[in-house]
Amino acid sequence: KLINADQKAQISKKPALLAQLTQNEEQIAQFKKLDSEYRAKAQQDKAVHEKEKAELKTYYTEQIEKEVAAAVEAAKNSSKGDVDTAVFEHLKEVSGFLRLAAARREDPAGQSEEAGRAIEGVLGNMYVGDDDAAGSMIALVRGSNERTFDVDGTFLDVTC
Repeated sequence: KLINADQKAQISKKPALLAQLTQNEEQIAQFKKLDSEYRAKAQQDKAVHEKEKAELKTYYTEQIEKEVAAAVEAAKNSSKGDVDTAVFEHLKEVSGFLRLAAARREDPAGQSEEAGRAIEGVLGNMYVGDDDAAGSMIALVRGSNERTFDVDGTFLDVTC
């Protein structure tokens, strides 16, 4: 069989081409190995990231819950202080009325009979200790245009 020059050149290049093919296959194997290593590393990094993300979420959720609880407690304490102050002021008003009533009982001169009867009526209603008594004290503290009544239940032309 006769081999022409082109075929001879191809045959002479065959060992070099086979060596290059082997080298390329080795590179492909190395690239596949690197690819699998990078994918494993990426998967590991993703798992670490997810764990850190969950830990941060838990941490910040706990911090927010603590801050909300502290804010609620502060609001309760603040409103409790406001309520305590208001109750204290109202009790001072009731105390002032009781002092006035005691002073008028000791010296009834200088007051109208109707004012004395009104004071006794309000005192009598306050001493009962029921809802009406509480309502009378609230009316006394806030002031009211409603007419008061004496101990017999007769309405008078006197308001709180």
